[in-house]
Amino acid sequence: MGVRRTLRKGLAITGAASAAAIAAKRVGDRRSALRFYDPPRERIDPVDRGAFHGGSPVVWHRSESYQTLHSASLEAVAAVLPTADLYPVRLPGDRSVVLVSSFQHDVITAHGVRGRAMLPYGEVMVAVLVTRRPTPPVVPLVAPSATGFGAGAFVLHLPVTSREARDAGRLVFGYPKFVADMEFEDAIETCRVRLDEGGRHILTQTIHPGGPTSVTNAPLTLYSVLDGELIAETMPVVGLQQRRPGRRGGDLELGDHQVADELRGLDISPLPFLTTRVTGLRFAMTPGRPIGTARPYLGYPGDERDLGRYVVSYPNAAPIDQYAPFAPTAGPGGAVAASSPAAEPEPTVG
Repeated sequence: MGVRRTLRKGLAITGAASAAAIAAKRVGDRRSALRFYDPPRERIDPVDRGAFHGGSPVVWHRSESYQTLHSASLEAVAAVLPTADLYPVRLPGDRSVVLVSSFQHDVITAHGVRGRAMLPYGEVMVAVLVTRRPTPPVVPLVAPSATGFGAGAFVLHLPVTSREARDAGRLVFGYPKFVADMEFEDAIETCRVRLDEGGRHILTQTIHPGGPTSVTNAPLTLYSVLDGELIAETMPVVGLQQRRPGRRGGDLELGDHQVADELRGLDISPLPFLTTRVTGLRFAMTPGRPIGTARPYLGYPGDERDLGRYVVSYPNAAPIDQYAPFAPTAGPGGAVAASSPAAEPEPTVG
């Protein structure tokens, strides 16, 4: 009888401690989320970079994201990285981790620009999870970034649906962007994006959201190459996420495009081991800092296009062309581009 009473008391204490820890984490997450706009960030006056005009920071105030983590060949992934200073996150069985993230970006502002800095656009990021030093298998997937063991991501491909988003990515941040076509399907139990270019299928990512909703506010570090330098950019992030472990969370289908062939060469598993949906996503970027040298990495260049196809479909409704509200206008040399709100200087934005 005494043992049972002691056991019940121990379980009650453990349960109370766990509940208190969870409650404290929720309070901490909420406070951190509320500070998203507070931290001072370096402000840079607007510049012209191709089709992009703006300063920094650039702030994405309203986005949605689907993310899947896939195992891939450790040897093939290591061979793709343009520097020996980044180490692929390892899984058992000589496997590494490839991240596929799709985004619907709605409202973007930049320092020194009145109104939107860019048109809404779609984006699909394919990246390799990496660390700055060797780490034990799996640990970077769960270690907080403050420990020094947390994972960042080297961007392999970053297709977008507008030329201005492409030019901002390539010329300011060093990301391997190109203009492509995206069709999103957004439902309760299934979310999907199909990525194409020039009528050729690159990939289709499907997720089945699940799991409890929590605040995500862990900063994200992305790596790229710009002018022969390895660039690191750590971004503040806040949003509401649902995470679903296991292979029932979605799938990845590769098409018949050059980018698809490159990804197929990495031996990517079509079934993810973790699926995440992030709603109400906000993040901010400034030009990253050089942390070393690297071989040139340009990624797939794509064709010169002002806009790709950007369509979103919801159940029982006609597909919505996200660029329909922006009437085409004649640009320099007679080129046709989507009109965007006038860019006028202002003291601070973001």
